[in-house]
Amino acid sequence: MLKGIFRILTVVAVILGIAGLGLFYLVSSGTASPESVNIRTVLDNYLTDNPAGQLSEEISLKRENLRNQLARLRNQEKLLNNKKAALELIVEEELAEIRGKYEEEILDFKKELEVSFENFREEKRQEYQEKILVKKESYEQRLDELIEGYKDKKRQELADYQQQLLDNYHKETLNYRLKLLALELSEEEERAYKDKITGLEQSQEEAVKAKEDQMNESLQEETSRLRQEFDEDFLELQEKMEQEMKREINSKLLSNEQALEGFIAEQEVLLNEEMVQRRRELSERSKEEIVLLENLVREIRNDYLTLQSQIAKLEKEVIK
Repeated sequence: MLKGIFRILTVVAVILGIAGLGLFYLVSSGTASPESVNIRTVLDNYLTDNPAGQLSEEISLKRENLRNQLARLRNQEKLLNNKKAALELIVEEELAEIRGKYEEEILDFKKELEVSFENFREEKRQEYQEKILVKKESYEQRLDELIEGYKDKKRQELADYQQQLLDNYHKETLNYRLKLLALELSEEEERAYKDKITGLEQSQEEAVKAKEDQMNESLQEETSRLRQEFDEDFLELQEKMEQEMKREINSKLLSNEQALEGFIAEQEVLLNEEMVQRRRELSERSKEEIVLLENLVREIRNDYLTLQSQIAKLEKEVIK
């Protein structure tokens, strides 16, 4: 290409040189004066008689036209790109607005689920506390009944024991009392009988006291045993009820998570459908203008390529 251009420039220089020599000849021979000679006329006459000169002039004109077409092509391509960019910006803005609407709906639904879950969890906790309180009262009542029953049993045992002691000591005590009343006793004998009666009564009291202490100790042991047994049973029941409460809460949480996932999936489908529809509508709205610009760019590009092809052919003719 550079070699061809160099040859064209060489031809043009030769043409100008010949034209100058012709002008010099005309002036020197007196055929024409410098004032009356039209250089352009001489050059046109020369080009008319010289095919190579005509080709060079045509190439020059076509190159100028080619530059104009290129500038026009770039300008129209810029307009087309700007139009497409503006359309894409509008599309993205509207799609972002649509996306924001769906995201807000998802967020609202999520908040509803969270509020519902918190209410459910608080309800279950309150229900658990109430059930525990009822169970505890029931356990305490049952424990008190067992302890009171055990006390009644021990009281009866003590009463029976006291009656047994009374029966055991009654005859002997009564015998001594009758002797004190019926017999003529010396002071020493009377004192001896009274001491025996006092001794028997004291022995009876000591036996009763020992039995009471034994029964109180047994009552404390039995009460502690029953209390420990009931506490263990109640703790086990409490743990079971707490685990049941946690299972219900976790089940509700899982249900809410699945509901949220399903809602999100549903919203994504609706979002994609609306975005596709909206993009299609916006594209259709600007389609005619873009098609006109694309056709114009295509036409200018074809003209540009045609000029390039014509110039290449002319350059080959000049080289020949």
